Amino acid sequence: MLPNFHRRSPVFITCLALAGLPITGSGEAEEKAIWFGDIASPENLAPVVRAAYAAVSKGNKVVEGLPDHLEGDRSPRIVFLSIGNTAGSARVSMGRGRGWAQSLSDALQHLEKLEDDQQGSKLWLKLDAVKDVHPVEEIDWGRAIQFEASLEGFAIERPQRLALLPEELVAHRLINDENELHRDRVNWYVKSSRNSNGKFQPFSGKVRLKFRRFSCKSFFTDGKDVHALYRGHRLTREFNPALLIDSARLGGAYLARSVQNNGRFDYLYNPRTAYVSSNYNMVRHAGTIFAMMELYKITKDRKLLDAVERAIHYLTDYIKPFGREEDNASALVFSLDKIKLGGVALAIVGLAEHAQATGSREHLPIMKRLGNYITLSQDMSGKFVHQRKYSDAKALDFVSQYYPGEAILAMVRLYSLDRQAKWLDAAERGARYLILVRDKGTETKNLTHDHWLLYALNDLYRYRKKNLYLTQASRIAEAIYSSQNRSGRYQDYPGSYYIPPRSTPTATRSEGLIAAYRLAMDYGSKSEAETIMEAIRRGIAFQLGTQFREEKALYMKNPGKCLGGFSRDLTDLSIRIDYVQHNISALLGLYRILAGDKGARKKQ
Repeated sequence: MLPNFHRRSPVFITCLALAGLPITGSGEAEEKAIWFGDIASPENLAPVVRAAYAAVSKGNKVVEGLPDHLEGDRSPRIVFLSIGNTAGSARVSMGRGRGWAQSLSDALQHLEKLEDDQQGSKLWLKLDAVKDVHPVEEIDWGRAIQFEASLEGFAIERPQRLALLPEELVAHRLINDENELHRDRVNWYVKSSRNSNGKFQPFSGKVRLKFRRFSCKSFFTDGKDVHALYRGHRLTREFNPALLIDSARLGGAYLARSVQNNGRFDYLYNPRTAYVSSNYNMVRHAGTIFAMMELYKITKDRKLLDAVERAIHYLTDYIKPFGREEDNASALVFSLDKIKLGGVALAIVGLAEHAQATGSREHLPIMKRLGNYITLSQDMSGKFVHQRKYSDAKALDFVSQYYPGEAILAMVRLYSLDRQAKWLDAAERGARYLILVRDKGTETKNLTHDHWLLYALNDLYRYRKKNLYLTQASRIAEAIYSSQNRSGRYQDYPGSYYIPPRSTPTATRSEGLIAAYRLAMDYGSKSEAETIMEAIRRGIAFQLGTQFREEKALYMKNPGKCLGGFSRDLTDLSIRIDYVQHNISALLGLYRILAGDKGARKKQ
């Protein structure tokens, strides 16, 4: 049973008793008390983190068990302790003192108990030790601050002496996208989320804001390993199959929790507010089924399969007959009287993965009818109709860079289950059109980073070995890895794409590179495969930093809900099902390689 810690410690930070000074909020003692301008950079703090965890777990108010060199530390220190679990947002306490023992004990004195509904879950603890402190600055409320909100905390000087971690600022929306500190929200947060013992006086617009920016050396533990953090997440440079499958399992668990009883996903979730968007996209629904079934093939997790089968039921409810009866065709029609080629294609891909993983051919008739729609949407040159109205079958003026690759992949995956040559013929026509017509004359660096086409070329080449496919896969892979961020202003940028980098564009490129790596290893250049693998590893390292593991979920409104999800990027914490889908697929792709599965789809 965890100690009954509840709501956060005071934002109005009282003085601590040190060196015989009384605890007071004013006077000479406060003038001499430790504050942000006194702080020196901390050292290796793993033993400090473990000692803090032991104290919180036992409900102690004094830290014990520090090594001698840390017990004897007398440098000015400011630390934050954040505790929580899956049941509710973190409780935060700040401690000040000379040395780790004194500052930690002070933080423990202010740390309040978890509420009753948070009892019984595994304790999470994050320790932040103030590292770099900027000089005092001054600004009016409502003015933008030159400030790295996700990396820097905020310490307000007298009269209030309020200190907030970067995670608090972001999670509770205390600072907006324009870097303006929201006065009313800060006042609300202090009064509602921290026990100020009635001493907090709300901020008004009449007083100029005096503050310091600060950064921390941060660590997380759940009682086992201690993890160093950057921007509130782990920096992973080395990984093994166990880490990859663990991360994929967490992502799969998030998706399984997100499937409602009717099979519809919680499509877009904001973990800061626990808001679920009413928007929906059936193309991404189908793609998410694919990723979940990839995971099921490895884990055999029955909860995952049950969730997928509800999602499949929801999907098939929107599959409707198309064209003449003799065409024996169906299409996915979700909204606005539209048929999206990508939706039809990924429905096949998702259902095919379910068939491969379970051995069931229950949905093969549906897949064949969807396949017939794709062939009807392709002319003899290989070009596809990307969208059309369902009611009158009229083609719409819409072109997607990715729908053709999805359609080609669908045809190959359907062929793996139903050995009709027409499926492979359609795939070949589509691939040749993209390579010889659409992309003719395009410089390698300007090729679309089409991960679906790389998936498709990897599969297609194994049935029909034409150098055209091998060469194009190599060119697309080069276009991708040549554009990857190898360094950057921030420690968590390498391996990503775009500035600022985003989670899903990195994950999709990792997926595509994994398919290209398979081709290069099996049929191409080993040196090229090694180059591709380096880019894959860098990409996966970045992706892992966008996942809601315990330390990132800690400050969210419902940590148990968002755990395992992948955020849009490093600062936008929204979770959408396709963010999770693509990250899972990329993680599993590398997992299979490192675990020794050659992974090539062999002819059945």
